[in-house]
Amino acid sequence: MGFRHVSNVVWAKRRKDGGPDGRGVGFYFRNVTELILLGVRGSTRTLPAARSQVNMIETPNASTHANPTSSTS
Repeated sequence: MGFRHVSNVVWAKRRKDGGPDGRGVGFYFRNVTELILLGVRGSTRTLPAARSQVNMIETPNASTHANPTSSTS
């Protein structure tokens, strides 16, 4: 059995001064976010603490290949 999509997270890349990192590529817009898709297998339920998390991560963009290390602050 495969994965079932249940939610998504928006990763907003920020410059050191807090502004949007406008170096992204795109035809209509400069892409300054990444979409992270969350999938589950079976009937996995979240714990109450996880249900209070928001679906957005903001991190400074140090490199074009760097990934966020944590979704909690």
